[in-house]
Amino acid sequence: MTLTSVGRNQIEQMLVLRVSMKPNGLLNTLQKDELLDLMAYLLSRGDKNHPMFSE
Repeated sequence: MTLTSVGRNQIEQMLVLRVSMKPNGLLNTLQKDELLDLMAYLLSRGDKNHPMFSE
C-alpha cells in the first residue's frame, strides 16, 4: 500500500457531507463475519499483519 500526502495548500475545496458515502442499508446486507472483517480492516487501516486479523 502506498500513501500519498497532500498539503492543505493543495486542496481547492473541502466540504462537510451530511450523508455517508456508503450506500444506504449496506451494513444490513453483511453477515456477522463479513461485518467483523470490515471493522478489522478499518480499525487496522488495512494492515493485514495487524493483530485484529489473528483469530
